[in-house]
Amino acid sequence: MDALSSEAIAIITEFTPQGISNTSWAFAKLAFEAWPLIHSLAAESLARKSEFAVQNLASIAWSFASINLKHQPFMESLASAARRISDASGVQGFGGPNIQSLLWSLWRMKRSDLAQAVCRSWLSGSRVPCVLEMGLLIMEGAWKKDHRAEPELLVRLMQSMPVRLMRIALWRIAMVPAGVLPAEAPGLPPCDALGLSEQECRRYMKLARFVQHLESGGHGGSPEDVIEAVERFPKTSGRWLKVAGGDKAVVLWDALRSRPNAAHEVAVEFGALVGYTTIRLGAVCARVVRHDPARARAGCTNVVSIELDVCHACVARHAVDLAGLSGSVEIWVGQVRDLIPRTLEDFGALSLCYLFMDQKGTAFHEDLQQLELLGVLGVEGQVLADNCLKPGAPFFVWRAATSLVLNTTIWAMPEFASEEIEDWMVVCRYTARPDGLPPECPPHVHRLLSQLVWETDNMRTGAERGALHVDDWVAFSQYVLRCFARLGVEARPWTGLPEPPGGHPWDMPLDNARLAERYEAALQHEGGEEEEEEAP
Repeated sequence: MDALSSEAIAIITEFTPQGISNTSWAFAKLAFEAWPLIHSLAAESLARKSEFAVQNLASIAWSFASINLKHQPFMESLASAARRISDASGVQGFGGPNIQSLLWSLWRMKRSDLAQAVCRSWLSGSRVPCVLEMGLLIMEGAWKKDHRAEPELLVRLMQSMPVRLMRIALWRIAMVPAGVLPAEAPGLPPCDALGLSEQECRRYMKLARFVQHLESGGHGGSPEDVIEAVERFPKTSGRWLKVAGGDKAVVLWDALRSRPNAAHEVAVEFGALVGYTTIRLGAVCARVVRHDPARARAGCTNVVSIELDVCHACVARHAVDLAGLSGSVEIWVGQVRDLIPRTLEDFGALSLCYLFMDQKGTAFHEDLQQLELLGVLGVEGQVLADNCLKPGAPFFVWRAATSLVLNTTIWAMPEFASEEIEDWMVVCRYTARPDGLPPECPPHVHRLLSQLVWETDNMRTGAERGALHVDDWVAFSQYVLRCFARLGVEARPWTGLPEPPGGHPWDMPLDNARLAERYEAALQHEGGEEEEEEAP
């Protein structure tokens, strides 16, 4: 790679803009810090910035941010180019991922002031960041304790949302002060300034119907009522929400009960979706007598859930509020890797007693390593990860199965409503603090895991586009099983919790079998009511 870098520097003036962006992206993706080449790429980009398209700028910006390059002239030029391109482009289609990723890159390179300036320029021109970049700006406002940032951005989001039901749902549930919230639900925007795909519109439609389900059914008042409302949602919508229910909920519940929060500790979830697991964790923590009575009286935070998507975060906060847990459960908006340092800042070292990872599986090992390096994980802390086989978390599974500081059990279980597809849930307990970075896996293992990561991300992308069938997932999960078997990694079949002499506690979640029974009973009840109505 050093030789390749030297050769590239010699002919860099001959590179096209696409060649410069491709080269910077490739070195950043490989995490190869060829600083002479990187600085040469930055200088060449500055000299020829007028030739670059939006995609080129976004790719170079992401590359430099990923390797923590802080090239001040380049960042200033990047912000200027972002404003210039937004002024020259029409509103229609502005919200695509190319120009919006520039905001994250500027923020990551420690220039949040430039990111804010670019955003203000866009907003003044009736252009808006995409949903995920709004999450970045909300995260920045929360970190700086700017109470005005989030309400203003939420209002702009609901005004720009092209999905009518989601627009109304945000207007009804978003926690925006009365003086900022519009008097009526915003009307249809003139165009899709958010740049949503068809699949994203369908996802937000389903999310809005879930809000309707909560509101029309009068659900709320207790965690159990909201949890049951989530579990009953498929009966009215025909589709199961992608939550950790059934057998997976039992595993999560049992792990938290076996390791309750100490006085200074919190439970953290990566990926809130609609707040289902967040509420379950909050309810368990609320029932445990804290070691420090003063902390219990103060109503301190027990659970934090980090959610990337602003719309999902609003829905999750609404569900938590209906469950009566707003005083002890928080939903943070933003990327996990960006918000992990805030957990240390807000709660201190050794403060995470319980971690549930339910975000992008191919990032599990990186996020866990960041927590370890910051010293946030508590003594004898629990780490649980879902969807480790489908769609998969290859490097994390290998790390959990081979680590000397993790006592790991891998459970094989079907997901509720997808019994034909096997999935893995990994449960780890820290037995000692890690000493530095985890050891690297052997080269042949690394090659196999890297191939699995590539295939896993492709499957996830296909699922987001709605291009996969159940049979595709069955075949893929069997393929991943065979790959892990080659590495000596296998899972234990989940057979349920052994019943104690006095029976299971009343708040134990319903497993797959009991959930299916309740679902069938509800269908039969509805069928009986329809027959009575049709009878003369």
